[in-house]
Amino acid sequence: MGHWWVVYLTVLTFDIGTTAGGFALQFAGKELAIFGGVVIPADGSGMWLVATLAGVAAAFLPESIGRVALTALAAIWK
Repeated sequence: MGHWWVVYLTVLTFDIGTTAGGFALQFAGKELAIFGGVVIPADGSGMWLVATLAGVAAAFLPESIGRVALTALAAIWK
């Protein structure tokens, strides 16, 4: 009962880690057509911070959006 946070942190770490890893590997060595062309280093080292932030967003934003949507639906259905 008191160890729910261990499961939560384990799933959160896995979610952020897999998103960050996939994001960094997908864009490693590629050129992004923003700001006149940005080349990502081949080892993906420049992407880990951005990839980790994307992982955090992917982990937390859907829940927040879902809560707002459910609250709005509950208000409509009353």
